[in-house]
Amino acid sequence: HDVQYKTSQQRAEETVFIDYCAFTYEVKGTNDPEVAISRAAQMLKTFLPHLEIEMRGKGFHGFYESAILLIDGVASGLIASGSSTHRRTYVEMTGLACGFVNFKAFGQMLFDLKARLSRVDTALDFFNSKYDPQAIRQAYIRGEFKNRGQNPSSSMAGPWDDKARWGAGLTYYIGNRKNGKLFRCYHKGREQGDPASNWVRMEVELRRTGNTEYIPFKILMNPEQFFVGAFPWLSRFQNVVAAKVDRVKKAAKITFDHLVHYAKQSYGPLIAVMQSIGMTSEEIQKKLIQPDKVPRRLLLCSVAYGTQ
Repeated sequence: HDVQYKTSQQRAEETVFIDYCAFTYEVKGTNDPEVAISRAAQMLKTFLPHLEIEMRGKGFHGFYESAILLIDGVASGLIASGSSTHRRTYVEMTGLACGFVNFKAFGQMLFDLKARLSRVDTALDFFNSKYDPQAIRQAYIRGEFKNRGQNPSSSMAGPWDDKARWGAGLTYYIGNRKNGKLFRCYHKGREQGDPASNWVRMEVELRRTGNTEYIPFKILMNPEQFFVGAFPWLSRFQNVVAAKVDRVKKAAKITFDHLVHYAKQSYGPLIAVMQSIGMTSEEIQKKLIQPDKVPRRLLLCSVAYGTQ
């Protein structure tokens, strides 16, 4: 690509990062939801140059019209607009889109637009750590997640009762989304399909609810503060930023190695047959390689290594 996502390298130096962002703001000068969606997309292209949108032909959560955000053809969020009760436009960006955004500049833009943050997820990755869902559950049982003397609610997802199936990955939740704050710890690598992966992700999800004030813009400039302050146990990561873990490249290597392993198992015999019938390496490449296609799981990884 001619335009490179240079800001992704900056975020790779951070430890706690933004993994989801949703907000609303007023698009002035139009009542047409399609025009509002188009203008929102143009605004986002300042931070996501490869962004395209695809109209869904239907509404979303009370909005009349909506469109999918696409980055190199991969769904990465949504824009919705049009309502009988207000003139606001809604934007949500998933982890893939967030990976390319310089949130210090983005947060200033939202502040200038008088936008309202409705959901922000901060996250922290561990690639070989003692902190996993089982350890988090034990810390919860010991009362280390208590706020003001009370333990928040908790829940589990995955095959906790069947150790033989732990390769599918476990998730532990603390808090309640309805109350505006939810912590989760899960096996990210196993979610991606590698049953032996030690890649664990922790996330703190903050939501605007009827009982909470709007999420402050400061979270976009300083996600670490909001992550470590969510529950007492998380305060141990107060100085984690000093480590400057190159998270994106570590995630890239784990994902790449996993895909290469399964590609060898699935397509290695096919390539061997193609060679045995006299096909050259160039002919095999032409048959199998799609140079303009990057797998979704490797899209951000390829950017981190400067290949886009």
